[in-house]
Amino acid sequence: MNYIVRVKRVKSHPYLAPTRLTSEVDTPNLTQTALEGKAVMSSMSRIAVVVGLVLAAYGLLSYATAESKSLTALIPAGFGGAFILLGLLATKENLRKHAMHLAALVALIGFLGGAAMGFPKIPALISGSMKEIQPPEKARSAENAARSQVVLAIVCLFFFGMSVNSFVQARLARKKSPAGESA
Repeated sequence: MNYIVRVKRVKSHPYLAPTRLTSEVDTPNLTQTALEGKAVMSSMSRIAVVVGLVLAAYGLLSYATAESKSLTALIPAGFGGAFILLGLLATKENLRKHAMHLAALVALIGFLGGAAMGFPKIPALISGSMKEIQPPEKARSAENAARSQVVLAIVCLFFFGMSVNSFVQARLARKKSPAGESA
């Protein structure tokens, strides 16, 4: 494991004390390799891309298997595309915080929308009584829609929880780092 040593000049007030040199030792950072100067995907940006791929695949599968082709079946794929885009944007150091906070907001919206629409339909999905609630020709489409809403809510809740945990861990790491250095 390589360690990065930075030497920086700390200027104090000209009348109080002379300029002094300090050195800091950093462990390698997963989000950026300082020696090469190129960005690498952080763990949360990877998770955002994976969650995006899962939602995009599920949305496309849901659309492909739907009896009546409706664009609303592609809603999970739209959320997936947003997660993929934000995960890739987060690879840039200057956009990471904004992209990950926006991804958390997208996850919250996805959870609230999916939960509000899908959770009330869970008992009918489990009991198989969707055919009694909907006309027979629309029962399969209604089951497909309800499953998509529940999957969207669960996957978005997972990502939102991971995001909140990541934000808390970043805050704690920032508090532990020496004063004057941004984490």
